[in-house]
Amino acid sequence: MPLVHSHLPAKMASLGFHRVDNMPHQYKLAAIASSLASKIVYAEGVNFVKSQPAENLSMIAMRWIEVEKEMDDLADTIDGSGMDEEVRERLKDLVKRGGVRTSLNIF
Repeated sequence: MPLVHSHLPAKMASLGFHRVDNMPHQYKLAAIASSLASKIVYAEGVNFVKSQPAENLSMIAMRWIEVEKEMDDLADTIDGSGMDEEVRERLKDLVKRGGVRTSLNIF
């Protein structure tokens, strides 16, 4: 539950994340929704969210988090490659900044 973990204040997460199973289900859902919304708005901007059809937002959000993980894995693969450091850093930057939205084919 990385989205729940990222929602909690650092001290609370370090002291009590192991007890997350005892949290009320509605609180977990609220924490996940809040964390996911924050991540998307921070990465893509408010206008990105506003421009999406309301009926598609939940599907887009769930797909966005999956693709973000794929882009993180791809950046790690690039980082571990034997490419020239300057090229490697440039590719990682491109993947991190544009990979999710491009993979989702949303412009």
